[in-house]
Amino acid sequence: VVLGQDREAPALAAWLDPGEAARVQAAAGAEGEPPPRAPAVHAALRERLAAHNATTGSSRQIARVVLLAEPPSLDAGELTDKGYVNAGRVLERRPDLLERAYAAQPGPEVVVVER
Repeated sequence: VVLGQDREAPALAAWLDPGEAARVQAAAGAEGEPPPRAPAVHAALRERLAAHNATTGSSRQIARVVLLAEPPSLDAGELTDKGYVNAGRVLERRPDLLERAYAAQPGPEVVVVER
């Protein structure tokens, strides 16, 4: 989910693929930490997004990613019947996302990306 359309740089709210997060942690020898807070997962994501940011204009560069532990809820309308994320409903249901994404002191579930 894209956040902060009116901010200096966009941020994202995202869910991790559990299998990929476990693979990254195992490769780094850092298993056991919850994936949204795992330093190895943050480092891998930061590396990939920095590479993305190096190839695109500033308006498309990602500044931060809030990694969400609670999956999107079909019952709460965050997912459509076809499995697509309903971004508007995610933002309604999780009103703290913008604050968490752009906090001066980001929480442990926020990945800050070099731009």
